[in-house]
This record gives sequence, structure tokens and C-alpha cells, in this order.
Amino acid sequence: AISGPRVKSGSQLQREILERKKFRSQLEALSREEGLAPEVATQKATRYLKEIAANMNFEVLLIFSRMLGFFFRRIFNGVEVDQVGMRRVKEAARLSRSAPLILVPSHKSHIDYLVVSWVFMNYEFIPPHIAAGRNMSFFPVGTLFRRSGAFFLRRSFAGLPFYKFAFKNYLWKLVREGYPVEFFMEGGRSRTGKLLPPKMGILSMLLEGIRDGEFKDLQFIPINISYERVLETGSYRHELTGGQKEVESFAGVVKAGRVFRARHGRAYVNFSEPVRLSEYLERFEINDLKTLDADGFRAATRRISYHLMRQIHEATVVAPSALVGAVLLSHHRRGISGPRLRELVGFLVSLLNRRKARL
Repeated sequence: AISGPRVKSGSQLQREILERKKFRSQLEALSREEGLAPEVATQKATRYLKEIAANMNFEVLLIFSRMLGFFFRRIFNGVEVDQVGMRRVKEAARLSRSAPLILVPSHKSHIDYLVVSWVFMNYEFIPPHIAAGRNMSFFPVGTLFRRSGAFFLRRSFAGLPFYKFAFKNYLWKLVREGYPVEFFMEGGRSRTGKLLPPKMGILSMLLEGIRDGEFKDLQFIPINISYERVLETGSYRHELTGGQKEVESFAGVVKAGRVFRARHGRAYVNFSEPVRLSEYLERFEINDLKTLDADGFRAATRRISYHLMRQIHEATVVAPSALVGAVLLSHHRRGISGPRLRELVGFLVSLLNRRKARL
């Protein structure tokens, strides 16, 4: 049994957004501001909502989950899930009617969102709706991802007021419905394993939703996804040595079949403590986002974003391959003896234990 709110089709969600009185009045005001006829503005908003919206389907999700189980068993030696952290997520989910869940994972690989959805399905949670880049909406992968809960956004909203308006209202609709929503604070994948500085666009929209009375509170779930070996190691090496980033395509998916030829160690999914937004803001004596001016709102958004990134970082797992790699890269010679390697790794382990790192 999967617990969570009732799943609505993409077309139903779009229709309910377009029929909402508040949405229509704000769209009309925006059309006047942009000098467009109301019917043209409605056509634009409808087209953009269709471009953005997910179309989650449980039959597809169940089949996809089984496929992912086979895929992960084939390429990994195991997917280790933080059991204590998952129990905390389940406790937070009980409060999701008053404070919906917002998942903020680290982003090192294209399969990050597959891993999170697969874990949620295996623990009998409704999978999250995932904010994915429009570059991933190519056929036929885009159709499968939409049916699995992905909704797509453009890299930039600049000069697209109706697109931004449609996206924001779609995001707010998902949260009001009580669906877990997942987005990557880093914006793109880290090529080095180190967390990237946060992008604040979606977070800012979520805080705007609270300020505008769309919902009252949120619970952020920081997640760290670590791999002993990232699937995209080859392409990352190519990019980091000056090569051009390849555009995602179906041909690239076919080529990715090569990942089945090798094992990639273990994958680790770890959860930090849930961050209840209202409680976090109270620590800084911010009881109502409506009282903040534009600068104060930006400062609050920035503070929250860096706090969440710190929480993601705290949930990092130090894998054996990372320990060996750290020793080899810091050694002054090209080779190292077995006893010396074990000695230095042992030193790092004792240091990490004192820092209460996750091993």
C-alpha cells in the first residue's frame, strides 16, 4: 500500500489551476500589465502549463520501480538507505497536511531523482513530483519521466512573465494538494562531488507561496545521495579537461547502456533532520514573511538556502573509495605501499570518527 494524497492526472491539475478564481484575476492583471488581450494571456498560460506539468500514473510508476530495481541491482553492489533518517521522514509525513514535504537532495548524477523516487516507492510513500530541467523532456524519456512525476522547467524565466506565472502557480498547486515536491538546490549536477552554491529560484517561489497565503508552512527534507562511483565519470572527466558538454538525447540514452558493463560500488541515501520552516524562521524572530521588505525577503531566502545546503553536507557518507582516493591524491609520490596506505586511511577514519562523520 502506498500512502499519500490521491494522485490527479496532469490535465485535471491544469484544469483546476485555470478555473481558480484567484489565478484568473491575477492572470487578467498580468495581461493588462503586459498589454495583451485576456484570451491571448489565457492561451499562453494554458500552453505553458501543458509544457510544464507532470502526468503521474501509478501503473507506470509500479512498472518503472521494478525496472529501476533491476537496473540498480545490475550496476550497484547495493543501495544503502539511512533507516533512522527514513523514520524521521515518515514522522514528518504525518504532519504534511499542515506542512507539506519539500525534498532537497544533492545532485551528482542524472539518476539522483530515480534513486529518490525508487526509495520512496520501496518504503510505501507516494513518490515526489520532481522539478527537472527541460533538457530532460526529450522523447521518449520525457514521457516516461512525466508519468513518473517529473515536471519540467526552462533554465531561465527572463523575459517570460506568463511562463513564470504559470510555473509558480503549478508549483503552488502541487504543494496545496499535499504532494511531496523535490528540487535540486544546486540547479545542476556537481562535476567534482563538492556541493555547488545554491540557486534560489524555486525556494523563493515556495516562500512567496507562504507570503501570499497559498499554504501556511513547509518541511524541508535535506537528502545526500552519494556514490562510490558516479555513472557519468567519463563525461565529467571529458568536461573537466576542457571538452564540450553533450546535449541530452535519445542517442545518449542508448549509449548509456554501457553502464551495465561495470559495477559502480554502492549508492548511499542519507537524510538530515527535517527543517520546519516556521520553527527555523522563529529562531531569527521572523514570525511572518509578509512583514519583510524586498531586501529582507531575499536575505531570508538566502539564509534558508545556505542552511539547507549545510544540512545536505552534514548527511554526506564517506565511502571507502573516497578515503583511498584522498590518501592517493595527497601522497607526495606516485606509488604507496599497502601498510602506509592502511596507516593513512586509519588516521583519516579516526579523524572522521572524532568529527562524527557518517562512514
